[in-house]
Amino acid sequence: MTDLTTKILLGLIAAGLWANFATSFTQPATAESCDLWSIESTVDDIESTVDVIESTVEGIAYGTCINSKIC
Repeated sequence: MTDLTTKILLGLIAAGLWANFATSFTQPATAESCDLWSIESTVDDIESTVDVIESTVEGIAYGTCINSKIC
């Protein structure tokens, strides 16, 4: 009886997993909206970070940086 119960439970688990897998093919893919304000804000943040890196590298190259261990 235990063997039959185990087979039934494993069969139900397998059927559930296959059903869960099959729904990914039957449902349409979800599209994520594009928030232009968020993208522009992120680009501005990246631009300011690059500006800081650029000034730091120029300071190291020209020997005018604040950190005496680097210059």
